[in-house]
Amino acid sequence: MASARIEEAAVVGDECLIEPEAYLSSGVKVYPFKTIEAGAVVNTSVIWESRGQRTLFGPRGVSGLVNVEITPELCVRLASAYATTLKKGAVVTTSRDVSRAARALKRAVHSALNASAINVVDLEAQPLPVARFETARGECSGGIVLRTTPGNPQSIDIIFLDESGADVSQADRRKIERVFSRQEYRRAFPGEIAELSYPARVRESYAYELLRCIDLTGVSEAGMKVVVDCAGGTVSLILPVLLGRIDVEVLTVNNRLDEASPTPSLAQNRAGLQRLADLVASSRAISAYGSIRSATGSRWWTRRAA
Repeated sequence: MASARIEEAAVVGDECLIEPEAYLSSGVKVYPFKTIEAGAVVNTSVIWESRGQRTLFGPRGVSGLVNVEITPELCVRLASAYATTLKKGAVVTTSRDVSRAARALKRAVHSALNASAINVVDLEAQPLPVARFETARGECSGGIVLRTTPGNPQSIDIIFLDESGADVSQADRRKIERVFSRQEYRRAFPGEIAELSYPARVRESYAYELLRCIDLTGVSEAGMKVVVDCAGGTVSLILPVLLGRIDVEVLTVNNRLDEASPTPSLAQNRAGLQRLADLVASSRAISAYGSIRSATGSRWWTRRAA
């Protein structure tokens, strides 16, 4: 515990490791067998989590186990910190994947943003590219996306977007973390509580703009036939529509929203790819599009039939 600071009334359980320069505020409880990382500022009790982290953000935004590390309470504090870095009356988009956890946690995000005088445009369940597009094309100051961590159905990612629909910069991440660690959240006066709205025809606008930017010369005459595996994700809301508009014959499988299985395991992905290959061969399609689902978006591969 070299150079660590533990305030009065903080409680640290047995077999805990408090690394150098860590700070535990007054009243915090750290349950046994926990690790507090070097330089971490801990303002809330560490009960279910395995460790107190120095930084909130990782390679995929803020990530952690559902209802262990990512709880509704954390979502409220995190969204409040994000809102505090924006001007009152700003507009922020929110979206999610098909999982029940993301749907529940997004509601906590809504309440925190509105209570901090931030207007919310809720895109509901959308692929990540659609959320980025809608954030960038409107007068939005940013966006928040909640999705199941790819390959790990027990974990969730909270992704923050800037006004251009890209991930927030390192500087903006540090601003959010600073407000979060200090708990200096802005609260709106009763007359400043912001609104929650639901825009219409989001997917149609995305499809129109995407097709407008693509040269489709000769596609209709080619008479193409493709197989699409939507893997039960939000891509099923947009991809069949896109392909149908360019006169491509489409055979779609798993074209549904699967709340119970928001992300497939590695073994399920491999089995799905084999099934997709078999469908291409049996249907005599010229190619296949397979979705390795990441809940709000998908990574795509293309395979030519033999």
